[in-house]
Amino acid sequence: MKKLWIAFAIAMAALMIIASPAFAWGSDADADVDCSDIDVTNDSPQVGTIITFSGNVDITAEAHTCGLISKTKAYSEAWYTITDPNGNPIYDHVIIGSLSDEDCWFLYSSSDASKVYIWSQDVYIDLVGDYVAEHGGEAYAEYKYWNLFWRGCGSDSDSYSAQRTVTAYPAHTNASLSTSRTRPILTIQSPADSELFFTSDGWGDPTTDVIVYTDGTWQVEIADGTIIQLDGEWHRKTWIEIDNQGNVIGRYGSDGHIIAEEIALSNPITVTKVG
Repeated sequence: MKKLWIAFAIAMAALMIIASPAFAWGSDADADVDCSDIDVTNDSPQVGTIITFSGNVDITAEAHTCGLISKTKAYSEAWYTITDPNGNPIYDHVIIGSLSDEDCWFLYSSSDASKVYIWSQDVYIDLVGDYVAEHGGEAYAEYKYWNLFWRGCGSDSDSYSAQRTVTAYPAHTNASLSTSRTRPILTIQSPADSELFFTSDGWGDPTTDVIVYTDGTWQVEIADGTIIQLDGEWHRKTWIEIDNQGNVIGRYGSDGHIIAEEIALSNPITVTKVG
């Protein structure tokens, strides 16, 4: 009987140690975000060239705790954004990557979502002006513990970002071309051929001349003073494509890769089959 009481006393003493605040000592949550400088392959690019932005986001997100019941979690995420000289996003809050870690266990738990996120992105330069690249991240860590008569918790969070501005210049093939290429360009394209037109002397203005294009099969006419908008916006570079059936298709983007769902015209475009 005496041995039983001794064993019971030892068990209770051990339980009190586990249940004491001292057992929770060492609990910690740490969250930190550090961004490198953004590198670029050419910090004075010309229109018509491709540059590459790159960088890394170093995130620490970790937590650990002790307790009769212990729980931890950690989360990290990194992203980048690149905008053109008009302030429009070319790449809008692209997620480089994310990590999450949760743990719940008796006596001890630990979570770690720390990582160095590395990224790079090619950008086609089609406008004169400032291109802005920004990268950043978010980190969060927390712990909780429960003992017999009390509980404890703690957390930490952090976010940070950094940016780099690169100024693009006109292409310097010759004086006249470097000036004209900064003007709005309209490309009319048919199955047989294509032709470039400078649509105005200013930004977003209507056409200042009657535009007539023919490839021997289709003739396209655009009246003087016509305003062309694709998907509700005016674009510095616009493609008007005529398919084999004479349908009009609008394209935009740095190389015309975006097909417009809507074409808005202040005057109709006349398409006539001539051959």
